Amino acid sequence: MAQLVNQKADYEEQLRELEERLAEAEAANEEMSVNNRQLDEKLDNLKKEMENVELNLQRAEQEKQTKDSQIRTLTDELTRQEEAMAKVNRDKRSLEELLKKTQDDLASEEDKCTNLTKTKQKLEQSVDEVTILCQVFCRVAKHPLM
Repeated sequence: MAQLVNQKADYEEQLRELEERLAEAEAANEEMSVNNRQLDEKLDNLKKEMENVELNLQRAEQEKQTKDSQIRTLTDELTRQEEAMAKVNRDKRSLEELLKKTQDDLASEEDKCTNLTKTKQKLEQSVDEVTILCQVFCRVAKHPLM
């Protein structure tokens, strides 16, 4: 009987130790469950953040494509305008050269006109002198020297 009492006491001690281990395991399990829930919440939050980041990335890529398209359009327009300006500058130089030539031709014609006007005045003066001489000669011829 003493042996049974000792065995019972041993079994009760083992049971108490097992109950303590069970309580510790249940506490650890509860702690792990709490940690697991916290990790699940963090994981859900990270997934949401990742979805937001992916959406932002998609928006940024779309915006980049739009901006790239605008840049290409503006670059093409700038190239067209530069070509148009180059043509305008070439036309301007041509017109400036034509204006210079026209001004030179006009100056030359003005010089000719001035020379012709002087020649005309000289000729008119000569005609006047010849007319006077003719009149004098005619008078002299009508009235010979007395």
